[in-house]
Amino acid sequence: MPWGITEIENVQPPVWGLLALSAAIGVVIPYSAARITSARVIGTLFSIDPAMGALIGLLLLSQAMDP
Repeated sequence: MPWGITEIENVQPPVWGLLALSAAIGVVIPYSAARITSARVIGTLFSIDPAMGALIGLLLLSQAMDP
């Protein structure tokens, strides 16, 4: 958020809907999964999330991470 706040005026109205949808899905799926599985599984899934984001960024977007 701190780095993206400078670009907020460049976001078009259709993108706001997509951002709201992704935020809702990002909350609903973990919450519903937490109700049907154990805390250990949820913790493992959340710990994998940053690595998966880095891998997807590398493979699909050709974005390499720097230290």
